[in-house]
Amino acid sequence: MLQRLKNARDLHEALHVGMHDLMSLLGAERGNVQLVGRDDELVVVAQHGLTTRFLDAFRRVSTTSASVCGRAAAAGELVFVADVAEDAQFGPHLSVTRSEGITSILSCPLTTADDEWVGMVSAHFALRADPTPLERQSVAEYGEALARTVDQLLPRRGRVEAVEAMAEALRESIGATSTS
Repeated sequence: MLQRLKNARDLHEALHVGMHDLMSLLGAERGNVQLVGRDDELVVVAQHGLTTRFLDAFRRVSTTSASVCGRAAAAGELVFVADVAEDAQFGPHLSVTRSEGITSILSCPLTTADDEWVGMVSAHFALRADPTPLERQSVAEYGEALARTVDQLLPRRGRVEAVEAMAEALRESIGATSTS
């Protein structure tokens, strides 16, 4: 997995490789990558298997959000929710995830070696998941590698503007091809 990530030719490819590797490692059906945009909010820049409704609902996520990715961002560590319907904090987002058929969510912050937060990678499961401690540790370590790759491939100068442009391009491409 790390070799595939290292061999990515550009940021777009690295984001998709990272997201798909995480999904494969955990057996998730859906996934997304969010990067830090303006106002330190997470914006989706890569996704697999999610509808326009989901992407609109999580278009911008702050670290004060009750979403799994918002909590992981606030905590600075991996957050896993085995069943979103049983998670009291997740209530405001339940109707969207139910309509998507999502039961479990794992979100892993992307933080560089010098503790710079660059984003989040998340896996979404149709069935209740239960990642082992080894799987969670592997995800956290892979998240560090993905964060380093993002940091190398996304110039610091103009980073926020580049992230916002990537998010807008994704929304436009999904809107043009989505039937939901």
